[in-house]
Amino acid sequence: MFIGFLCVFVVCQIEKFCIAHNIRVKMPDVCPPSLVNGFTAILPLAFALIPMYALQIIIQTATGGAFGICSGFMAILAAPLNALTSVPGMFVICGFAGLLWCFGIHGTMILMSVLMPLMMQALSANAAAYAQGGIEALTFYPVSLFGAMALCGGTGNTLPLAIFGLKAKSEQIRAVSKIALVPGWFGINEPMTFGMPIMYNPILCIPYVLAILVVMLCTLIGYQTGWLIPAFVPIMTLMPMGFAQFFGTLRWQNAIWDYLMLIPAGIVWYPFFKVYDNQLYKKEQETKAAENQA
Repeated sequence: MFIGFLCVFVVCQIEKFCIAHNIRVKMPDVCPPSLVNGFTAILPLAFALIPMYALQIIIQTATGGAFGICSGFMAILAAPLNALTSVPGMFVICGFAGLLWCFGIHGTMILMSVLMPLMMQALSANAAAYAQGGIEALTFYPVSLFGAMALCGGTGNTLPLAIFGLKAKSEQIRAVSKIALVPGWFGINEPMTFGMPIMYNPILCIPYVLAILVVMLCTLIGYQTGWLIPAFVPIMTLMPMGFAQFFGTLRWQNAIWDYLMLIPAGIVWYPFFKVYDNQLYKKEQETKAAENQA
């Protein structure tokens, strides 16, 4: 995809340059426009195609046919990615993905597009290992920690915030929490992200990122102590909390882990919820007072 973007950019720039400098195969004025347009595109096409083809040949020759433009680019990306998908690296990139959300960028999907091949490799390897030796043969891969970003109500583990919000003093928080509670149980927290809102909200952005890291740390401990086992069945759809973890591992301990993580996530969210609730409640009361005076 990235190479496709690059090719489109280069081709457009070549086309623009040729048009600006009138570099084209000129045809007589009596020729129909369709024929003129076809010949006009020949030189820009050649200027774009020949260098790309030459680059492909050079890369294949230099690597003994192991890589082309696209596969070579992926190999370059994979080098730093292998370092980032260590346990410390996963904490860094997952925290960064949460930070992106705070600025309105879907950090989860960006990260998933990069990590999905590694997650599928880990699932495939563990599926084969489980078939040969059962649970004892499973291997923990750091990429397994990616799921801890969204165990409790979606990215940022925001379900505790929705639960707290049901008893908030602020009418806005109560209204958003009622709407967000059931979707949050299914791992969908856009109502919280956009309704509270969490984006561009420094009070709620702090626990949003912090809850990711805390739940990831707890989940890492769960794997290390043997309470959790790595998934070996791919579950590629949204399910209520605990369901995907059960079907992915066929183990009840993994299923209830999502609900246990409500506790540390709630501890992270509660003080920031109280500050934001008091702030909004004060604004709502001031607004009502001003309306009554008017």
